[in-house]
Amino acid sequence: MCPDVTVAMVFIERLIDFTSSGLGSKITLLYAIILGWIMNLYGSDFYSAITTQTTKRSLLFQSALLLILLITLLLLRPGGVAPTLYFQF
Repeated sequence: MCPDVTVAMVFIERLIDFTSSGLGSKITLLYAIILGWIMNLYGSDFYSAITTQTTKRSLLFQSALLLILLITLLLLRPGGVAPTLYFQF
């Protein structure tokens, strides 16, 4: 929670500014924005098209696609150990 509007504006500027330092991966944020935009535009049509195309393929193709998705998720995860919520207390 931000104490005032100035702190909130700085927070929003640092989310958008890819040159600022901070926690998290800027590339992950960019991927999330692009994926959110695609899902917002196409929504359920996108999901049904993907499932229709993948179920037509062989089990080997589906397994390879699943492996690629899992590796992508592992590469995009945040690095390091996150501190606990009550670490400062």
